[in-house]
Amino acid sequence: MLTQIPKPIMILVKGSESLEFLQNLVTNDLNKCDKKQHNFILTPQGKIKYEIYITKNGTNEFLVECSNDQNNILEYFSKYAELSDVNLKVQSLPKNSIYNKDYLSNSLSIGIVDANFQQTDKFYPSEISNNAIDYEKGCYVGQEVVSRMKHRQLNKNLVRVFKKIILIEDFLEKGIENFEILSEYEDYLIVKYKADIEEFYLYYNKDFYELINQNI
Repeated sequence: MLTQIPKPIMILVKGSESLEFLQNLVTNDLNKCDKKQHNFILTPQGKIKYEIYITKNGTNEFLVECSNDQNNILEYFSKYAELSDVNLKVQSLPKNSIYNKDYLSNSLSIGIVDANFQQTDKFYPSEISNNAIDYEKGCYVGQEVVSRMKHRQLNKNLVRVFKKIILIEDFLEKGIENFEILSEYEDYLIVKYKADIEEFYLYYNKDFYELINQNI
Protein backbone atom coordinates (compact mmCIF):
# COMPACT_ATOMS: atom_id res chain seq x y z
CA MET A 1 0.00 0.00 0.00
CA LEU A 2 1.72 3.16 -1.18
CA THR A 3 0.12 5.63 1.20
CA GLN A 4 -2.10 5.68 4.25
CA ILE A 5 -3.18 9.33 4.54
CA PRO A 6 -5.62 10.40 1.80
CA LYS A 7 -4.69 13.16 -0.59
CA PRO A 8 -8.18 13.85 -1.97
CA ILE A 9 -9.10 16.12 -4.83
CA MET A 10 -12.44 17.31 -6.21
CA ILE A 11 -12.66 18.75 -9.72
CA LEU A 12 -15.55 20.64 -11.32
CA VAL A 13 -15.89 19.64 -14.98
CA LYS A 14 -17.99 22.24 -16.77
CA GLY A 15 -18.82 23.05 -20.39
CA SER A 16 -21.05 22.11 -23.29
CA GLU A 17 -19.01 18.95 -23.93
CA SER A 18 -18.49 17.93 -20.30
CA LEU A 19 -20.67 14.82 -20.61
CA GLU A 20 -18.92 13.57 -23.75
CA PHE A 21 -15.52 14.40 -22.26
CA LEU A 22 -16.05 12.26 -19.17
CA GLN A 23 -18.03 9.58 -20.99
CA ASN A 24 -14.99 8.87 -23.17
CA LEU A 25 -12.84 8.23 -20.10
CA VAL A 26 -14.90 6.40 -17.49
CA THR A 27 -16.17 2.82 -17.17
CA ASN A 28 -19.73 3.60 -16.13
CA ASP A 29 -22.50 5.26 -18.18
CA LEU A 30 -23.00 8.85 -17.09
CA ASN A 31 -26.34 8.95 -18.90
CA LYS A 32 -27.53 6.77 -16.01
CA CYS A 33 -26.02 9.03 -13.33
CA ASP A 34 -28.76 10.44 -11.12
CA LYS A 35 -26.80 10.94 -7.91
CA LYS A 36 -23.22 9.91 -7.16
CA GLN A 37 -21.78 7.29 -9.53
CA HIS A 38 -18.81 4.99 -8.99
CA ASN A 39 -16.31 4.88 -11.87
CA PHE A 40 -12.85 3.79 -12.91
CA ILE A 41 -10.51 5.46 -15.38
CA LEU A 42 -8.27 2.92 -17.09
CA THR A 43 -5.02 2.67 -18.96
CA PRO A 44 -5.13 1.57 -22.63
CA GLN A 45 -4.24 -1.90 -21.30
CA GLY A 46 -7.45 -1.97 -19.25
CA LYS A 47 -5.82 -1.56 -15.82
CA ILE A 48 -7.09 0.90 -13.19
CA LYS A 49 -5.42 4.30 -13.27
CA TYR A 50 -7.91 6.20 -11.08
CA GLU A 51 -10.96 5.28 -9.03
CA ILE A 52 -13.45 8.14 -8.85
CA TYR A 53 -16.98 9.17 -7.95
CA ILE A 54 -18.92 11.51 -10.22
CA THR A 55 -21.89 13.66 -9.21
CA LYS A 56 -24.05 15.52 -11.69
CA ASN A 57 -23.95 19.11 -10.49
CA GLY A 58 -26.34 20.72 -12.98
CA THR A 59 -26.62 21.14 -16.72
CA ASN A 60 -23.23 20.39 -18.29
CA GLU A 61 -21.57 20.25 -14.86
CA PHE A 62 -20.06 17.31 -13.02
CA LEU A 63 -18.09 17.00 -9.77
CA VAL A 64 -15.34 14.39 -9.85
CA GLU A 65 -13.96 13.09 -6.53
CA CYS A 66 -10.71 11.15 -6.25
CA SER A 67 -9.91 9.88 -2.76
CA ASN A 68 -6.14 9.88 -3.17
CA ASP A 69 -4.54 11.85 -5.99
CA GLN A 70 -1.28 9.93 -6.30
CA ASN A 71 -1.17 10.29 -10.10
CA ASN A 72 -2.24 13.91 -10.74
CA ILE A 73 -5.72 13.40 -12.18
CA LEU A 74 -6.06 17.11 -13.00
CA GLU A 75 -3.06 16.89 -15.33
CA TYR A 76 -4.56 13.78 -16.92
CA PHE A 77 -7.91 15.51 -17.48
CA SER A 78 -6.19 18.62 -18.84
CA LYS A 79 -4.45 16.60 -21.52
CA TYR A 80 -7.76 15.25 -22.85
CA ALA A 81 -9.64 18.54 -22.36
CA GLU A 82 -7.51 20.55 -24.78
CA LEU A 83 -9.74 19.77 -27.77
CA SER A 84 -13.07 19.93 -25.91
CA ASP A 85 -15.35 22.71 -24.70
CA VAL A 86 -14.58 21.87 -21.10
CA ASN A 87 -13.34 23.86 -18.13
CA LEU A 88 -11.63 22.21 -15.17
CA LYS A 89 -11.48 23.77 -11.72
CA VAL A 90 -10.31 22.28 -8.43
CA GLN A 91 -12.93 22.66 -5.70
CA SER A 92 -12.62 22.75 -1.93
CA LEU A 93 -13.79 19.60 -0.22
CA PRO A 94 -16.67 19.98 2.25
CA LYS A 95 -15.75 20.12 5.93
CA ASN A 96 -17.55 16.84 6.53
CA SER A 97 -15.68 15.04 3.74
CA ILE A 98 -15.25 11.30 4.28
CA TYR A 99 -11.64 11.56 3.05
CA ASN A 100 -10.14 12.10 6.49
CA LYS A 101 -7.42 10.28 8.43
CA ASP A 102 -9.82 7.42 9.17
CA TYR A 103 -11.01 6.98 5.58
CA LEU A 104 -8.80 4.04 4.66
CA SER A 105 -9.54 2.12 7.84
CA ASN A 106 -13.27 2.79 7.51
CA SER A 107 -13.28 1.59 3.90
CA LEU A 108 -11.39 -1.60 4.64
CA SER A 109 -13.67 -2.36 7.60
CA ILE A 110 -16.60 -2.80 5.20
CA GLY A 111 -14.58 -4.66 2.60
CA ILE A 112 -13.86 -1.84 0.16
CA VAL A 113 -10.53 -1.88 -1.67
CA ASP A 114 -9.86 1.67 -2.84
CA ALA A 115 -7.62 1.35 -5.90
CA ASN A 116 -6.23 4.85 -5.35
CA PHE A 117 -4.23 3.49 -2.41
CA GLN A 118 -2.75 0.62 -4.39
CA GLN A 119 -0.06 0.44 -7.04
CA THR A 120 -1.21 2.12 -10.26
CA ASP A 121 -1.84 -0.05 -13.33
CA LYS A 122 -1.89 -3.23 -11.24
CA PHE A 123 -5.54 -4.32 -11.27
CA TYR A 124 -8.29 -4.88 -13.80
CA PRO A 125 -11.54 -3.18 -12.71
CA SER A 126 -13.46 -6.45 -12.50
CA GLU A 127 -10.96 -7.67 -9.90
CA ILE A 128 -11.95 -4.80 -7.59
CA SER A 129 -15.66 -4.22 -8.27
CA ASN A 130 -18.16 -4.80 -11.07
CA ASN A 131 -20.39 -2.08 -9.64
CA ALA A 132 -18.36 0.62 -11.38
CA ILE A 133 -18.53 -0.94 -14.86
CA ASP A 134 -21.31 -0.75 -17.43
CA TYR A 135 -20.58 -3.59 -19.83
CA GLU A 136 -23.15 -2.28 -22.33
CA LYS A 137 -21.31 1.01 -22.67
CA GLY A 138 -18.57 1.42 -25.27
CA CYS A 139 -15.92 3.90 -26.36
CA TYR A 140 -13.71 4.69 -23.39
CA VAL A 141 -10.02 4.16 -22.74
CA GLY A 142 -9.38 0.48 -22.03
CA GLN A 143 -12.92 -0.59 -22.99
CA GLU A 144 -11.86 -3.23 -25.51
CA VAL A 145 -9.84 -5.10 -22.89
CA VAL A 146 -12.69 -4.93 -20.34
CA SER A 147 -15.23 -6.21 -22.87
CA ARG A 148 -12.96 -9.01 -24.06
CA MET A 149 -12.40 -10.21 -20.51
CA LYS A 150 -16.13 -10.14 -19.81
CA HIS A 151 -17.30 -11.94 -22.94
CA ARG A 152 -14.51 -14.53 -22.89
CA GLN A 153 -14.83 -14.94 -19.13
CA LEU A 154 -11.17 -14.17 -18.64
CA ASN A 155 -11.49 -12.55 -15.21
CA LYS A 156 -9.60 -15.10 -13.15
CA ASN A 157 -8.88 -13.13 -9.98
CA LEU A 158 -10.65 -11.20 -7.24
CA VAL A 159 -9.12 -8.71 -4.81
CA ARG A 160 -10.85 -8.59 -1.44
CA VAL A 161 -10.31 -7.51 2.16
CA PHE A 162 -9.72 -9.97 4.99
CA LYS A 163 -9.55 -9.09 8.66
CA LYS A 164 -6.77 -10.65 10.69
CA ILE A 165 -8.16 -12.46 13.72
CA ILE A 166 -4.82 -13.68 15.04
CA LEU A 167 -1.45 -12.43 13.83
CA ILE A 168 0.75 -15.50 13.71
CA GLU A 169 4.54 -15.35 13.43
CA ASP A 170 5.80 -14.87 9.87
CA PHE A 171 2.17 -14.61 8.71
CA LEU A 172 2.89 -12.55 5.62
CA GLU A 173 6.12 -14.32 4.75
CA LYS A 174 4.51 -17.76 4.82
CA GLY A 175 1.37 -16.57 3.08
CA ILE A 176 -1.94 -18.39 3.04
CA GLU A 177 -2.75 -21.36 0.85
CA ASN A 178 -4.39 -20.29 -2.44
CA PHE A 179 -4.04 -16.57 -1.59
CA GLU A 180 -1.63 -13.81 -2.60
CA ILE A 181 -1.36 -11.19 0.12
CA LEU A 182 -0.87 -7.86 -1.65
CA SER A 183 -0.63 -5.51 1.31
CA GLU A 184 -1.75 -4.97 4.88
CA TYR A 185 -3.03 -2.04 6.90
CA GLU A 186 -3.77 -2.17 10.61
CA ASP A 187 -5.77 -5.40 11.09
CA TYR A 188 -6.63 -5.83 7.41
CA LEU A 189 -5.15 -7.80 4.55
CA ILE A 190 -5.75 -7.07 0.88
CA VAL A 191 -5.70 -10.43 -0.84
CA LYS A 192 -5.86 -11.67 -4.42
CA TYR A 193 -7.30 -15.10 -5.13
CA LYS A 194 -8.74 -17.09 -8.01
CA ALA A 195 -12.33 -16.17 -8.84
CA ASP A 196 -13.24 -19.87 -9.10
CA ILE A 197 -11.67 -20.83 -5.78
CA GLU A 198 -13.69 -23.34 -3.76
CA GLU A 199 -15.68 -21.49 -1.11
CA PHE A 200 -14.15 -23.78 1.50
CA TYR A 201 -10.79 -22.05 1.15
CA LEU A 202 -12.30 -18.63 1.89
CA TYR A 203 -13.51 -19.71 5.30
CA TYR A 204 -11.63 -22.81 6.49
CA ASN A 205 -9.03 -20.81 8.44
CA LYS A 206 -11.56 -18.48 10.04
CA ASP A 207 -9.69 -18.54 13.33
CA PHE A 208 -6.88 -16.60 11.63
CA TYR A 209 -8.67 -14.40 9.10
CA GLU A 210 -12.17 -13.38 8.06
CA LEU A 211 -13.43 -12.42 4.60
CA ILE A 212 -15.29 -9.14 5.13
CA ASN A 213 -17.33 -8.71 1.96
CA GLN A 214 -17.07 -11.00 -1.03
CA ASN A 215 -19.77 -9.39 -3.18
CA ILE A 216 -18.64 -5.84 -3.81
